[in-house]
Amino acid sequence: MSELTVKLKNEFRGGEGRPLLWPCVAALAAAFLLLLLGRELLTIMKIDVWRFDAVYNFDDYFSYKFRTEGRWLVCLLFPLLRLVPAHLSILLHLACLWLFGYCCCRNFTEDRAYSALFGLALLQIHPYFSIFGWPTTTLPTVLCLAGLALARDKLPLPWFFVAGGVLFHGGFNNFYDLLPLLFLDQIRDRDWKYLLKLFVWWCVGYTIGFVAAEASVYIFTGHPVEIAPWRDPQPVKSLSDALRNACKMGGYLRDHAAILFSRRLTQFAAGAGLGISLFAGWRRRPELARLYLTLLAVVLSVYAQTLPVGIKISFRTSFPLYIAVLSVYILCSGPRVRTAAAVLLCALAFGLFQDDVRTVDYYYTVTSTYKNEFLKEFGAPAQYAGLRFIASNDDMKALEAIVRRRYDLENKLTEGFGSAMRWSPVAQTCGVAGVTYEDAIPELPQRSPRYMYVYKLVGNYLIMGVNPAYLKANAGQTAK
Repeated sequence: MSELTVKLKNEFRGGEGRPLLWPCVAALAAAFLLLLLGRELLTIMKIDVWRFDAVYNFDDYFSYKFRTEGRWLVCLLFPLLRLVPAHLSILLHLACLWLFGYCCCRNFTEDRAYSALFGLALLQIHPYFSIFGWPTTTLPTVLCLAGLALARDKLPLPWFFVAGGVLFHGGFNNFYDLLPLLFLDQIRDRDWKYLLKLFVWWCVGYTIGFVAAEASVYIFTGHPVEIAPWRDPQPVKSLSDALRNACKMGGYLRDHAAILFSRRLTQFAAGAGLGISLFAGWRRRPELARLYLTLLAVVLSVYAQTLPVGIKISFRTSFPLYIAVLSVYILCSGPRVRTAAAVLLCALAFGLFQDDVRTVDYYYTVTSTYKNEFLKEFGAPAQYAGLRFIASNDDMKALEAIVRRRYDLENKLTEGFGSAMRWSPVAQTCGVAGVTYEDAIPELPQRSPRYMYVYKLVGNYLIMGVNPAYLKANAGQTAK
């Protein structure tokens, strides 16, 4: 070995022969992942218009949501949730998701640095950037997720899953599907009987939580949960119904996976992670089989809800799919492969980031454009006794398309603003009281194409809609 080679080798060794290459890679990877998150937060912290059914925009959760969702925990905490600042709630969400990812990985490996990197990479998953417009609604759920992550070793397995089932069905039950990821070390180190026991209690906990949510609605309303029509419920009554729902389940999984793997970088990074985990664990194939069976079960769990009742599985509920795919990198945490795994984990996070940041920019630009135009045209909103916003869905979609073309925006991950209902929080944020909306073509006085809105005043009550002349004049507008 040449003197230069020995010198370079020693540069990456600290006292007592401990390698410094890994700490250097870990520090650079952490800085990179924090940079990605910081870029997203720079825009998120400027947003002040939240979704029409975010907790800030209505004052009666019981009548508005509880009857159709059974989220008793959100209903119980609703008055407090309305007091939590939206941006603080977003930061708490990110902290809880990071802690969950850290605990999942830290349970599996002794490497704190790698576990911290995994937690940071997990913050780039698409479903979070699909729900950030409801900043406080899911706060109790992610706080429960973080609490259970810390309590894993303090509760017996049955009590752990029963508590999780009851709490998560009081909030968002798709987060319950993530709980087996906290036991990957036990699944690796123990036998198939343990895995079977874990799966049994996982199912029991879900069932008890479901019954508790149904019972809470029945006790207070006299009837079970009434599934909202937009969820497209199609209960199974025959074999053909079961086959139809199985096809729906496969379709939702396919569509969500297509978004996850829409970029070649994410395809490569996920595939490389799979290859590294197989290479690292090939000599312990039974352990590897149990681990991959668990990840597969987590992926399928959220879509399995479609089978009995045929409900729609929204993209924003696909947390289990994304976190299970990322969890392949938990299996790559060994000393021999962690350096390469950390680099690939950053690549996977960057692939996700590209769609995340465009979605955040889209949300901020559309809402701020609508709000700024409203304030420019209508002055101090407090002067109005109320507002009726009337616009057809076609006109609202055309208006959004104009803004998207003007600023070269792209949105793959979250709901658009193509209805009067979804525009309504713009006026609420501006301080207008008594905002209502209607999907219709308004009969209002014409205005110049320079103005986005048309309106008329009835006393001090404002009736407004989208300006047809503005839509026509800007229909072919391209990006600045």
